Amino acid sequence: MKEKDARVDFDAHKMTLFVEKDDGSYGTIQTGSYLAKNYLDDFRVKMKHFKKTALKQLTNNEISPIAYYLITREMAAADVAVRIGISASQVKKHMTPRHFGTMKLSIAKKYAEVFGIPVANLFQIATDDEKADLIQQKNTKNPFVITLESKEG
Repeated sequence: MKEKDARVDFDAHKMTLFVEKDDGSYGTIQTGSYLAKNYLDDFRVKMKHFKKTALKQLTNNEISPIAYYLITREMAAADVAVRIGISASQVKKHMTPRHFGTMKLSIAKKYAEVFGIPVANLFQIATDDEKADLIQQKNTKNPFVITLESKEG
């Protein structure tokens, strides 16, 4: 890539590229990210809408919390299956409300670890992101129990 083609004026997201300079030599330049400058805001708007749609499906009993977290964490069923140690078809079953209720608690704990959430969050969802920031979850010695506390601000 030529140096003049690589230059992007976007200070919020800098990156280093290896380019061909005007004098024919090769070297690095620091520039802004073309993708971040032109597409990041659009991506954020679409992801917010995508998550709202997933929440609506979850609360309407169309998908299970497993499907919700797969969608919002942008993970594939096969990837999660490998991490948990079950088959991809089992994960796909757990994505339905009917089969979610038959899942063993030990498997739910593994899902929670993969999603980076407490087990309790498989059974409760914060619907207001701003108010959710005012509540803090703290782990206890019991891996299946958390405490909810107000954050002091």
